[in-house]
Amino acid sequence: LDVANALRGQLEVVQTNRNANVLRLIFRGPDPELTRDIPNVVAQRFVRRKMDLEQVSARSTVSYLQTQLVALNDQLLDAEAEIRDYLLNQGITTPSDQAAYFFSEINNLKDGAAGLRGIREQIGSALAGPVDMDSTTRRRARLERILATHAFSDARIAESEVGRLELLVDERNALLQRRMVSDPDVRGLDRRIDAVQDVIEDRARRFLGSVNAQIMVLENRIASLDEARRRIPEQQLVFDRLERTRSVLEDLSMMVQSRLKEAE
Repeated sequence: LDVANALRGQLEVVQTNRNANVLRLIFRGPDPELTRDIPNVVAQRFVRRKMDLEQVSARSTVSYLQTQLVALNDQLLDAEAEIRDYLLNQGITTPSDQAAYFFSEINNLKDGAAGLRGIREQIGSALAGPVDMDSTTRRRARLERILATHAFSDARIAESEVGRLELLVDERNALLQRRMVSDPDVRGLDRRIDAVQDVIEDRARRFLGSVNAQIMVLENRIASLDEARRRIPEQQLVFDRLERTRSVLEDLSMMVQSRLKEAE
């Protein structure tokens, strides 16, 4: 201990420059060899000790960063799972994709409903008709209006009955060239014409009912989609929050990986 204290008293450590990380070792003694060797040994021991401490610190840093990386990756997986579960529970891909789908689908449904309303107006007007005519005249006028509507002809409603009616009317007109209206054969044709007209009008009314049902289905679908569309802003807020969390965790994970490579 006395020798160590004596050596410590003869050894002087000086920082050559305040801003430089350099030390000067000065040892004064009567023995030239000791004067030379002691500072070298002290310097070697100092450097070795410093390297040992740095290695311990590096190993500690690597261990810490590895632990943090595992924890961050676990949290990142949880964040991604939360986003996936949220989208599945909401029944959407992303709010922005869903908004585009709703916009397109609602407009298409509205166009379809508008077309059906036009058909309903045509057929409805044809079936209604004026009421200030006698029964036969009113019925013939109503039938002519039904047959004149584009919706009726385009839908090919009662196509075979319309063809049969035309043949019966032609046959009646030809028969009237030789017979009176009260002739039994003419009356028989009138009954057959009336029966065909009944079928055509019934088909037209059924078609109108089908159009009304289709309009109701489309309107209900539009209302349902519109209600879902109104939830998109809230869904977007939740999705953005979840995505921000995932993005922050991803950035942190990449940063820790970079630090880990440097430490290793």
